[in-house]
Formats: sequence, C-alpha cells, structure tokens
Amino acid sequence: MKKSLLFSALIIIIFASCTSKAKVDPIKPVFADTISATIDGVPENFNSLDTIRYNNPNSLYFSGTNAANADKMILILGSNGNSIDTGAYTSVYGGPKGSEILYGVGPGNTADNYYYTYDISGGASFDGVVKVTTISSSNIKGTFSGTVVQESSVLTSSPVIKIITNGKFNLAIKQSSQ
Repeated sequence: MKKSLLFSALIIIIFASCTSKAKVDPIKPVFADTISATIDGVPENFNSLDTIRYNNPNSLYFSGTNAANADKMILILGSNGNSIDTGAYTSVYGGPKGSEILYGVGPGNTADNYYYTYDISGGASFDGVVKVTTISSSNIKGTFSGTVVQESSVLTSSPVIKIITNGKFNLAIKQSSQ
C-alpha cells in the first residue's frame, strides 16, 4: 500500500513538473507581428502575415493580410546601394531612399482591386512615406501613410484613390536568399 501511494505521489510530482512549454521560434521575437492602418477613415489590421524578408542588404519587403476581409498591405523599401536603416523612405521618383505602398482590396489580383503609390515624372503623383523608427537584424518598427491610386485608373482623368493614415508596423525580420 505504501509503495503504491509513494508511486502515485511520484507520478503526480513528475506530471506537475512537466508543464507544457510552448515552442518558441528562435528567429521570431516574443512580440506579435503587427501591421495596421486607417484606410479612408476605416481602421484595418493586417496581422495574417505573408512575408517579411530582406531581399538583399538594401531591400526589404513585407506584407500582411486582414483575415476578416482578405485586404492586403504590402510595403517595399529600397535604398540605392545602402543598407536599410532608420529614416523616411518616400515614393517620390528618384529619391535616395525609396518605398512603395500597395493596398489590395479583397481576394484576387486584378487591376481593379490593387492600389499603390505612383509618381509620374513631371505628372501626377500619388505619394507615400514609410518611416523606419528602429531596425535590428531581427526586428523593424515604424509608420507609414500616403495616397494610393487604383491601378486601372492611374492614367485616367478621374483616378480612384484611397488615403492611408496612421499606418504602423512592428515586425520580426529574417534574411532571405530570394
């Protein structure tokens, strides 16, 4: 009887000490990746992340999808041969730190549901800015805003636009060979 009580107590102690520990991805920090913005006055979260990667030391690409409505936000940064660092990346043609903001409405990939910053040299401009406030080998954080134009209407007399404000991102990043 004493042996079975001792054995039962030992089993309880073993199970109590073997609490479940969640596996932690060593590449991904503990914080939750986030991309959010206000589109034409409506807040959206793009937390179903598709891609966050360095294409090379001077190019960074990240995107997220709104799980509720399949809207997509894509941010692309580039810096003319220099490494990505803190500062403002604009969509103005020919700048030393460039960015592209793309906003996709709903599922699919057509000219009618994608909006993006667009700068025509000497013509219309639908500009945006992505500001990197902090960056390390494993995390990037910042803000973004701009005016994006519907791809199918960019060169028409009545372009269809959306205004992006209050954009924020806080993301884990990793090197990519692609």
